[in-house]
Amino acid sequence: MIKINFIVLSSADRGSTRIRVFNLVNALKRYDVDVRINAPLYWGDICAFHKELKPNKLERRLRLANLLGKFTCFDIDDYFEDYKKVVKAADLCINSTAYLQKINSQYNLHDIVVDNSLDVDDVNIKLKQDCSAHQKVCWYGCHVNAYILDKFNIKNVTIISEKGDIIWHKETIDQDLQKFDLTIIPQEKTPHTLAKTHCRMLKALYLGVPVMVTDMPEYVDLAQYLNYPKEFIVTNSQDWNQKIEDFKSGKLKFSFDFEQARKKILQRYAPAVIADSWIKQVKAEYLQYQKHKIRNWFKKNSLKNLYRLLKITIRIRHGKHAR
Repeated sequence: MIKINFIVLSSADRGSTRIRVFNLVNALKRYDVDVRINAPLYWGDICAFHKELKPNKLERRLRLANLLGKFTCFDIDDYFEDYKKVVKAADLCINSTAYLQKINSQYNLHDIVVDNSLDVDDVNIKLKQDCSAHQKVCWYGCHVNAYILDKFNIKNVTIISEKGDIIWHKETIDQDLQKFDLTIIPQEKTPHTLAKTHCRMLKALYLGVPVMVTDMPEYVDLAQYLNYPKEFIVTNSQDWNQKIEDFKSGKLKFSFDFEQARKKILQRYAPAVIADSWIKQVKAEYLQYQKHKIRNWFKKNSLKNLYRLLKITIRIRHGKHAR
């Protein structure tokens, strides 16, 4: 039985951590693996590190796991220059999008793509019932990203965030979104945003809430997969306020089969489907690594680090766990 240790500093309240660690761990329990979160670094065969806000600290912990002979994975769902060293140090880089993989493959040849899973509290939640009204519009996300509304001069929109008009809570966000007639997700096109996933769009559509989004790669791919109306994919040359007003007035018609979309979403993005993709790809990389474990260890660690490893071993034997 393979033992997998997920190393994460954030809680399930943080979106990417909840989706790519806590939801994934729950879905992996049906496999013949022993999975834990934040066990001591000396435990397990695979150490899977999730992107954190302090890359230097993350790099030190990952290199320590390398020294201890663990197969190290670095899971990343955003593009930041500061994470290059972490990507290089890991035995495997797990990317959330194909765009992000293209960037990180420059620094680590062992890289895979695992999509974000659907993030709803209850997959059996009923679809939004009344879609006839076209007046209530919201934006939701991390509060630091709400600047985008001012960037595009978007007015009369309710903000759902940690500091918004409606306070974001993971227990109530699904019901809060269903109170609105339209969710908007405007984005600037930068290396950082182009690498982002479509998780917010996916969530809203699963709940039965119409979405208007910027024509980012992941949004366009999801729209094509679900046969979502092209009129709700906005280019940066278009006026967001005009598009929203056209929706409110009925000039911009909305027609979409949410029931059929929900079925297709579960086929590709259900937590169990994503967990299956994760375990198959990571296990294959791990078994390949094991064939040349000693050679791979020396690729990552110089001889001078043997002394450091000896010190770590002594600490562990004396009960001072390496974490």
